[in-house]
Amino acid sequence: MPETTPGILEPASEATLPLDLATASNVSYDDVRRLREAAYASEASRRHFFKIADALPERLTGSATDKAWRQGAALFVLGRYGEAAEHLRKVRGSLDATRLAGMSLVRAGRAAEGASVLEEAVREKPTDPTLRASLFEAYEAAGDFEALAKWVKGAPKSFDGTADHAYFEGRLAELDRRTADAVAAYDRALSLDPRHRGALFRLAKELDLRGEDEEAVALYERLAALKPVDAAALLNLGILYEDGGDYHRALACFEAVLRVDPTHERARLFKDDAAASISMYYDEDEEKKEDKLQQLLRTPISDFELSVRARNCLQKMEIGTLGDLVRKTEAELLAYKNFGETSLAEIRELLTAKGLRLGMLRDQIEAEAIARMEVEAAERIVELDDEETLAAKEAAEDAAEERADALARPFADLPLSARTRRSFEGLPLQTIGDLARMTAEDLSKLPNFGPTALEEVREKLQALGLELAG
Repeated sequence: MPETTPGILEPASEATLPLDLATASNVSYDDVRRLREAAYASEASRRHFFKIADALPERLTGSATDKAWRQGAALFVLGRYGEAAEHLRKVRGSLDATRLAGMSLVRAGRAAEGASVLEEAVREKPTDPTLRASLFEAYEAAGDFEALAKWVKGAPKSFDGTADHAYFEGRLAELDRRTADAVAAYDRALSLDPRHRGALFRLAKELDLRGEDEEAVALYERLAALKPVDAAALLNLGILYEDGGDYHRALACFEAVLRVDPTHERARLFKDDAAASISMYYDEDEEKKEDKLQQLLRTPISDFELSVRARNCLQKMEIGTLGDLVRKTEAELLAYKNFGETSLAEIRELLTAKGLRLGMLRDQIEAEAIARMEVEAAERIVELDDEETLAAKEAAEDAAEERADALARPFADLPLSARTRRSFEGLPLQTIGDLARMTAEDLSKLPNFGPTALEEVREKLQALGLELAG
C-alpha cells in the first residue's frame, strides 16, 4: 500500500465527542469550536456526529431561542453555513450566537454581510482579540482591505502581540507587495501559535512561489494535520506532491477533499491526473503483483483461524474464498442475520493482514465497467454524423455523470425520515452508493425495516436516478 501523509488518511478511530448539544446544560462558542475539531478528528467521529446531528431537532426540549442556538451550532459544525446563519440570527442577546452567525455568513460566501454582523459583536466586546480576529477574517474574505487596514491599525492593546495581529499585519504587507515583511510577520505569528491556520497557509504559499518546495510542503503537511482539514491546503499540497513525482500522496490529498465534498470539480480533475500519472508506471512488477493477488484471492476461508460464529455465517452466505469475501461490503455482511460488529472486526483484521479490504473487488468491477462504457462511447463518436445523435450522446453522458455524482454523495445527504434512518444505525454507510449496492432482501433483514421504509428508500433513490441492487 502506498505511503500516505499523516493526518490526510486518518484511521477510523473510536468516535468521541466532548459534549452532546441536546443534553449539555450550557453551550458556549468555545464548546462549539472544540466540538467541531473533535467531530472531524477521524472518519468514525465524523459519521458519529452526523448521525447525532440528524436526530438533534427531535431531541431538543428547551425554549425556541435555545433550540435555535443549538441547532445553528450543529449546522455550523456540519458545514451547512447558510442554514446555520438562519437559525443563529434568531438568537437575541447572545454574543456567542452573533459571532457564530457572522462566521457562518462569511463561510457561506456572504462575507460583507458577515462582517456587518461581526462589527456588531466587536462593538459589544471590543477588547476580545479572538472576536476581532473573526471580524478581520470577514474583511479579508470580502476583499475589503481598506476596512481591514483601518481596523488593524485601530485595534486595542489587547490585540497587540497576538498571533492574529501578526498574521493580519502580514496580510497587509503582502497586499503592499512587501513580501519580506509578510514572511517575517507570518513567522512571528507561528512562533506565537504554531497551529495558526492562516499563517501556515499564507507562508506555505509564499514559499511555494519562491520555489522553496520542501519548506512549503512541510507547512502544508502541518496544516493538513489540523481538523477539519482545509480543502485549499490539501489541493496545494497535492499539487506540490505531484510536481515532485509523489503521485500516491498527491492522489491521497485529492481523494481526501472528495470524501468531504464529492462535487469538488478541481479536486476531481487533479485526482484523475494523479491517477493517470500512476498508471503510466505500470510494468512487469505490477503484473507479478497482480498474479500474486489472484493467487491470494483463491485462498479458501478454511485456511484461516476464525471464530465459530463468523465461520458459520460465511458458510451460509456461500463465501468460500478470500475473493468471495472481498466482493462483499461491510453493509452486506452486517445485514446478515447473527453477523455483528465482533465478527466484522475479526474479518477486517484478517483482510488487513493480507493487504485486502471488504468491497475492493466490487469497486474494481465497477471501475472496469465504467472504463468499458467510456471505450464504447469513444468508439461511437466516430459514427456520430448528425446533431440529433450528438445531442443524444451528450444527454446520455450527462445522465451517467449525474448518476456517478449521486453515488458519491454522503449517505447523510439522502433525505430519509428519522424513523427510516434509525434502521441504518450501526451500518457503515458512507455514501449513497453504499446503500444502492444493497438489495431489498438485505434491507428487509434490518431491525424495524418494513415495506413503508423500503418504499421510501426506493423513492429517494429513484429521485436521484438510482435503484437498489438486484
